Amino acid sequence: MKNKPIIKSADLSWTENDAPYSTRFDDIYFMPDAGLAESRHVFLSANLLPKRWLKLSSEQTFTIFECGFGTGLNFLVTSELWLASNVQGHLNYTAIEGYPLSLSELAKALSNFATDLPLTQTLIAKYEELITGQRVQITQQISLKLIVCEADALSEQNTEISHIDSVYMDGFSPANNPEMWSLELCQWLYAHCSVGASLSTFTVAGLVKRNLKAAGFVIKKVPGFGKKREMLTAQKVAS
Repeated sequence: MKNKPIIKSADLSWTENDAPYSTRFDDIYFMPDAGLAESRHVFLSANLLPKRWLKLSSEQTFTIFECGFGTGLNFLVTSELWLASNVQGHLNYTAIEGYPLSLSELAKALSNFATDLPLTQTLIAKYEELITGQRVQITQQISLKLIVCEADALSEQNTEISHIDSVYMDGFSPANNPEMWSLELCQWLYAHCSVGASLSTFTVAGLVKRNLKAAGFVIKKVPGFGKKREMLTAQKVAS
């Protein structure tokens, strides 16, 4: 039997709008008034979803890897689009999280989105199973696995992933959480991505640009969300 992952506290506080805030990393998980729109812009649109999904056959799988699961908001927004797009095939979603929320914290964080995102209650119901590291079937087409470990320990984990199609880099600010943007993590991502795989992130920090380029990704600045003038996309163009 596999050892259960060691769960470290997320160290949350709450803003006056009941949005979760990390006291450990001095950063907010999402903007309470624009979290859904930002997720759709930074991750779904930037990775050209669902345009790429429409090319899938019923036997094919599309794999997304997220760096920083947090409240699960990106997963829920992705799943919402998948369901609305009537995609063939399967969505294999895996995320890493070093400091997972408790079940009650997750439910509180997602309470404002319960009526907007169709799988919110399903995620909450299956969350304690996810924390054990099992891959969980969310719907017939969508599966989710949560890897509970810090970024620098990812290479030691049995991720069972070798062909990532899209990467969401959504850790806390690189200034406050540099380990989530390290060269080692970027190299791991590049090694596990398929040729043609895409990556997107909200930041254009020099550390992130340098490490993605050093790992082998071809990076590009594109318009950011809201007041953020720019963000980054990247692609693996060679094996």
